[in-house]
Amino acid sequence: MENCLLFNNSLSHNGAGIILNGAESNILYNNLAYLNYYDGIDVFGGKDNILYENGAMKNSLGVYIENSTNNTLINNTAELNEFDGIDLIGSDRNIIYGNHVFKNELGIYSEASDGNYLYNNTVNINYWGGIELLNSNDSILFGNKIQKNDIGIYQEASTNNTFVNNNLELNYGGIALYASDGNVLYLNNFNNEINAEDDNKNTWNTTEGNYWSDYTGEDSDGNGIGDTPYIINETSGSADFRPLMEPVVYSDFFVPSKVSLSIKQLDLPEAAALEN
Repeated sequence: MENCLLFNNSLSHNGAGIILNGAESNILYNNLAYLNYYDGIDVFGGKDNILYENGAMKNSLGVYIENSTNNTLINNTAELNEFDGIDLIGSDRNIIYGNHVFKNELGIYSEASDGNYLYNNTVNINYWGGIELLNSNDSILFGNKIQKNDIGIYQEASTNNTFVNNNLELNYGGIALYASDGNVLYLNNFNNEINAEDDNKNTWNTTEGNYWSDYTGEDSDGNGIGDTPYIINETSGSADFRPLMEPVVYSDFFVPSKVSLSIKQLDLPEAAALEN
């Protein structure tokens, strides 16, 4: 299937609500997949598809992307699914943008998936974790709001990922990096019971570091950067050497050109055409 528009459908009590198998350049818009026995929306071996403002609720799994590239998920809601809200499995160079992921077992899961962009997603109240990266490299996570999960971000065996402008608060654990190196984290806000764990030595600052709710150092010259490092793991030498004294203001977050998408370019039906 290519160059098709699927919109304004309600799909429930199926094995899966919507399946795109080997599909290219399609748009799924304003569909609701709920109470399906397996997945709400599946994309297998697809590329250049856009999923925009769909709902995947109360399925076993919300949105499942496997062996697929260059797909874009914008403003979808994945809520109250039994397992994960959004999965990327063996899928590279996808954009996950502005999605709302609530009250799943795990919010967003990436396995063996490289070069993905996760931007401005709201990932709240997922029972185990907000975002998990496993064997996933060269991705950028920025501007995500990750709150009230057991752990905000969990990463294992993953390298060269960049975390910028994320807001992690009210989780039990903020971020945990295990068996991972070459990752860069800066201009993030951490306000959690346990803010960070790192069993390697990743980079926690550039010219500026991160805001840490439990940082107790001083700023004697008033430049907004703490005088002493924020120690994450004394044994491995992991530390933020430029900790911020005040939280990063969300309005200051940048939008990389890679994800400066215009919905108007999607050529979607007028909203009135979608009314029942």
